[in-house]
Amino acid sequence: MTKGLARRTATDPNLEITIWVLRDRKQYRMAITGLDRAKYSLASGDVRGHNIFVSKAMAKPKLCQDEMLKVKGDPSLVKHGEDFHNICSILLVISKMML
Repeated sequence: MTKGLARRTATDPNLEITIWVLRDRKQYRMAITGLDRAKYSLASGDVRGHNIFVSKAMAKPKLCQDEMLKVKGDPSLVKHGEDFHNICSILLVISKMML
């Protein structure tokens, strides 16, 4: 981060939150890609591969949640991350029942 940007984030918490949101967007995209791969693994009968992809996808939003709590961001964003994690947990339970 440049010095000027660092000074601005120190005085403008909204800018700091915006920076985190932009970083988090990439993490969520990676998580969605992982879920797409999990879907294809399950469709091909690779339940273990499905579990691996879902587990990896679950980790991405968790990083975002932790960082958002540090900058005291919008609580609804943290809630959405928790919802995503819960949905992934359900996917894992269902696929483990298929093993």
